Amino acid sequence: MKKVVAIFDIDQAYVNALTTNFSKRNPPFEMVSFSSLDALQMFGKEHVLQLLVCNPIFANELDAICYEQIMWLQEEKFDHSQPDALSLYRYQAVDDLYQQLLEGYQKSFKQPNEWSNPSQPNTLVYTVYSPVTRCGKTIFSLSLAKVLSEKYKTLYLNLEAYACLDEILKLEKGQLTLSDALYYFAQDHLEAAVEKLVLPFRSFYVIPPAHCPADLFSMSSSQWEQFFTTLLSLKPFEAVVVDAGFLGELQGLFHRSKTIFIPTREDGISKARIDSMLGYYEKNYPEMDLSYFEQIKVPFLELGTSKKQVEKLFWGELPDFVRGVLHG
Repeated sequence: MKKVVAIFDIDQAYVNALTTNFSKRNPPFEMVSFSSLDALQMFGKEHVLQLLVCNPIFANELDAICYEQIMWLQEEKFDHSQPDALSLYRYQAVDDLYQQLLEGYQKSFKQPNEWSNPSQPNTLVYTVYSPVTRCGKTIFSLSLAKVLSEKYKTLYLNLEAYACLDEILKLEKGQLTLSDALYYFAQDHLEAAVEKLVLPFRSFYVIPPAHCPADLFSMSSSQWEQFFTTLLSLKPFEAVVVDAGFLGELQGLFHRSKTIFIPTREDGISKARIDSMLGYYEKNYPEMDLSYFEQIKVPFLELGTSKKQVEKLFWGELPDFVRGVLHG
């Protein structure tokens, strides 16, 4: 499959003429053109562009588009404001335009990505899961990420089917999510999208939760393990908190986890559910070391979206409880 090069400018006649001319030269890529920002954004959400040629006036409108390399379509021959950026001077002979575009296309494969460092060999992975409902699993996970971030570069990853954390995490409409991450991973293009997927939130980082539950359940155990391996090779976090809404195919994460926290409650039904879960793994996965499972009783805290409620996740009794669990 050919890589895609896209050119975007509001001058429709110009981009159409370039695309028609370049396509006749049998380039090593597929050439597409856009004169509408909405059309480009829609295309960019579903395709990874090897090279995007774009007028720099639209630099702040490209967050939803995944590309390996950008080349600015310049009005002036020399742009001293961006000396290290790739640029294409629009007012030159078409043969020169094509040659310069080919050079930019080749550089899109050679330039290293700032995220593509070797993964930390000693990344601390904490998985949080419970078959008990209303047990404080997510508030504990978020607070755990905050406490870990005081010492480590930390990623919070929510694997719930219906996380409903958009307001708490202050996510913008149209933001890429874990669903997109899994799609790009399946297409072997996760590297191109990782910068737009991993977002800073307070003192740690997040990948917005999946917007389609089926995306989570379609992954096999080996695929989840490979996804985490690939993600950590692209973005080397020192600690990862996995807020798991299910365990079905996540067994591959168990051997990576320093601890698997199981929030529970005092009642008999909660105890029976925990015992049933542990019994299942003891019977069906005898090689699993159940000593990594740690049951905890999280202090009650109503999870809301008001500023006061959100602050309680990161300051006060709950973080103190988390510190006690980690140091206990």
